[in-house]
Amino acid sequence: MLKKTIAIIILIIGLLLIFSPFIKNGIVKYMSGHETIEQYKASDIKKNNEKDATFDFESVQLPSMTSVIKGA
Repeated sequence: MLKKTIAIIILIIGLLLIFSPFIKNGIVKYMSGHETIEQYKASDIKKNNEKDATFDFESVQLPSMTSVIKGA
């Protein structure tokens, strides 16, 4: 009984590791679909466009599975 339980747990962990990129992409797609442009007012968008901002493209990193699950 214990061997069967351990085998099932290892199988589930293996499947999660195999399918983790697909799960991650699905979670990212689901979370980015929540906020649409319709939820913002035109005045808010205009204010944001007027702000000065800098962006460091070198610091961009791919999301890890743990950061996707945390929602960060």
